[in-house]
Amino acid sequence: YRCSDEEVRKGKRLIVTSYNRYPDRAPAFSVLGLSLYNSEMPSIAGRGTLTIVDARQDFSSYLLSSGWSGLEASWVWSEGKQAHIMFRTTPNSDGTLKLDLEAFLPGPESVQLVSFSLNGKSVLQVIFSTKNARQKISIPVPASDQAQDLRILIDKPISPKVAGISTDPRELGVALFSLEYDGEKQ
Repeated sequence: YRCSDEEVRKGKRLIVTSYNRYPDRAPAFSVLGLSLYNSEMPSIAGRGTLTIVDARQDFSSYLLSSGWSGLEASWVWSEGKQAHIMFRTTPNSDGTLKLDLEAFLPGPESVQLVSFSLNGKSVLQVIFSTKNARQKISIPVPASDQAQDLRILIDKPISPKVAGISTDPRELGVALFSLEYDGEKQ
């Protein structure tokens, strides 16, 4: 069973752990040696720049929804044709989500087309080339009290193995270094 996009955005989130992992918090319920704790996605409003280096827990627990490889030292690669970032902002104001991205471009003539959609609506297309492999992308974000889903579509992800660079079989698109939301804090 898979949740729909709408259920993921509006649904309740739970953290599944070994039994009573957080003794200072009451689990929503426990069964078969596991405890499930309510988990509310924190807002990114007013938090400044969130980098992979400094906000690893936020990225691994909340922000990186699907289509991402494991966190590396200071970035995380998108893997495959699409990746999702889930985030909450504020119901009080519109803002801009700024992403620091670098495309995987294995050759001097490589080009990567990346499309962005927010909550199912197309918002931006960006072309990465060796002359502008790393870019700061700005995406307008409307005010909302719901979780928001940014979908990143990679036109032609490629693995370093296929490109003849290494034995890495992952189909890479873009590396995410940080994000920042400039709307007002809740």
